[in-house]
Amino acid sequence: MTKPPPSPFPDYEFVPNGKDLVFPDGTIEQGYELRKKTDFIVRNGIGGHHNPSMLKDEWLTPPEIVLALGSFDLDPCTPMARPWNTALNHYTIEDNGLTKPWFGRVWLNPPYGGPNIIGPWMRRMADHNCGIALTFARTETVVFFETVWNKASSVLFIAGRLYFYHSDGRRALANSGGPSVLISYGESDAGALRNSGIIGKWIDLR
Repeated sequence: MTKPPPSPFPDYEFVPNGKDLVFPDGTIEQGYELRKKTDFIVRNGIGGHHNPSMLKDEWLTPPEIVLALGSFDLDPCTPMARPWNTALNHYTIEDNGLTKPWFGRVWLNPPYGGPNIIGPWMRRMADHNCGIALTFARTETVVFFETVWNKASSVLFIAGRLYFYHSDGRRALANSGGPSVLISYGESDAGALRNSGIIGKWIDLR
């Protein structure tokens, strides 16, 4: 992969866009597009930072995953553009879901990054204790121990690797690049996760 060109703006950077540039002499180089740095920190969906070919602002949860888990009342960090709803109510990056009230059964596919990014969302979910979250199966991390092993009611390690979706409804060509896990909070959601029919390994943490 060629190095990205230098950015003309301090708050922006060039990132791979998944498209190769083919020159008349037959040379092939990685294509890049200019993105705001803060967008990647706050809005990266699961898989966006893990697989270089998946880099972009927002990725949608596969619809079959959400449908298998039943109806949710709130998605506190949904993409700005979405071809389907993941809950009855949604907060986007413009709403800053961490500052808003959470209510009812929550679906959480948190923005990804280091512990300072994902940690607050997972702590809020654990405190809310009603709903299901989807994250990478980084089972050894401090955040996972704090908010999953010590707080969740069950986990379901999904078999294989998920394919996420573009905001126009197209499935990504590349998979997420790592294993994913569904995490339930509360008694009823442990049952919903166990009976979802999603292929994987369910573990009761109660």
